[in-house]
Amino acid sequence: MRVVVPLFGSEVAPRFRFARQMLLAEIERGQIVARQRLQVDGLGWPDRIRLLERLGVSVILSGGFARFQRPMATARGIRVIWGLGGDAEQLLVAYAKEQLRSERHECARPIGS
Repeated sequence: MRVVVPLFGSEVAPRFRFARQMLLAEIERGQIVARQRLQVDGLGWPDRIRLLERLGVSVILSGGFARFQRPMATARGIRVIWGLGGDAEQLLVAYAKEQLRSERHECARPIGS
């Protein structure tokens, strides 16, 4: 599974569309097996989502993710979890180990669930 975190330095960026870099991680069996930084400065949000789709990203872990961007991401099979913060590496490790707190927001969740 490929997961991406928009970055502000080493922290989770407060907004997906304003991050200059993203941390892309490959997760297998609860472990991060590869990671790389993506330069996305200068790409508008639609191009960022298209890039992530081409790279096979299935999850975005983000601070903020605008409501109007969510349908484009989910239509491409990308699950978005927003309302996150802190150290990006620690967040990825927690996600890989399925230890994110349950009150996080997901835009891929069906309405009413």
